[in-house]
Amino acid sequence: MDLSVETLTSPDPETLRDVAVLEIVAWGRTPELAEVEARTQRLLREIGQLDPAAKGIFVARDSGAVVGVGRVMRNGDDPAQWMVYALAVHPERRRQGIGRALLDARIAFARSHGARTIRSETHADDRISIAYHEAVGFVNEGRFTAPDGDEKIAFLMPLAG
Repeated sequence: MDLSVETLTSPDPETLRDVAVLEIVAWGRTPELAEVEARTQRLLREIGQLDPAAKGIFVARDSGAVVGVGRVMRNGDDPAQWMVYALAVHPERRRQGIGRALLDARIAFARSHGARTIRSETHADDRISIAYHEAVGFVNEGRFTAPDGDEKIAFLMPLAG
């Protein structure tokens, strides 16, 4: 495996399309052309509005192929609180350290911008994601109901100085 993680800062159409397809596949759907195009355009807008002091998008590649993606953003106006979210790893590439490599890159980015804690959340019925969060060092802070009515679990990871 020739794994690398990079910050996605450029609106390279091929990379954006690869990320769009990956997110669709990783979240259990078939990548149909209309959805790939819509998600690619959404990514293009997201990168265009990106404040690099408050948000980062990270792509994991293996021998050039996009195999994972994840985001991190400042949680509100507090530079000490950051949130990791939208982790997607290709289903055939899970349990190979890709999620951990993306997490490490996102934590390093957040730390470089003053983070002292990292937050995350997942659906309360997603046992695999809950186990992942706990395995990589997040503390389970319990269930809550999101504004959209979804039951979720909140996680916190204090960062050592």
